[in-house]
Amino acid sequence: DSKLEYAARIAAVLAYSAVQNGDKTGLLIFGCQPHFYLPPAKGMKQCLRIVREILSAPPGGQDDSMEDVAAEIVRTQRKSAMCFLISDFLSKPDKQAIGKLNFRHELIPIRINDPLELELPDVGRFFAQDPETGEQYLVSTSGSTLRAAHSKAMKAHLVEWDRTFNQLGIDHISLLTHLGFVTELRKLFARRSRLFTR
Repeated sequence: DSKLEYAARIAAVLAYSAVQNGDKTGLLIFGCQPHFYLPPAKGMKQCLRIVREILSAPPGGQDDSMEDVAAEIVRTQRKSAMCFLISDFLSKPDKQAIGKLNFRHELIPIRINDPLELELPDVGRFFAQDPETGEQYLVSTSGSTLRAAHSKAMKAHLVEWDRTFNQLGIDHISLLTHLGFVTELRKLFARRSRLFTR
């Protein structure tokens, strides 16, 4: 699956669960301009529309700053709610923005990454795009030095995000697109169930 398709599958499970519980679900799609906002509503029709809107979102958009995303969620969703933030989190960690969002809502980050983002394969030359600026540049993966440096940088980036979540006391999960996610979601909700029944 692409990250978009993988995110849609996760959203479908979460939305369906909300339908079963009689809860409302809404959607904010960022990483594209303009952002798409679907106000919270109940029912299977809303669940299906959420999946459809995610799958039809334009791919290859530039990354939004986490500050802008958090501000828009707070603005559009004024009532306190459980907020699943599904993203690859390739943008720079922003502890202040995440903290504000978590203060207003019950934030649950779900990080999705393609394994090829974390470990570059030796595929020769290709054009890469900067997720923040949209700028494209030619990259050669033939040399092991570049691949090793990329892997090290990506691991450090993920650790920095993990540190941000942990410092704020935010439970989160990290997923890879070639692996299943149901087990990890079950573990997440089991942890939260134990937390709120103490």
